[in-house]
Amino acid sequence: MVDCWRLLAAKLMDQPGIDYVAVGRSVDETGNTARLAALWTA
Repeated sequence: MVDCWRLLAAKLMDQPGIDYVAVGRSVDETGNTARLAALWTA
């Protein structure tokens, strides 16, 4: 499920069979941390 306006998070986040990722968000916290660190230290 792709939620471009991030309006469906509360309804779909824990639904079985749905991998909910809102546009502009990510499920890879480790990768996000590394990318942000690289941006801020470049």
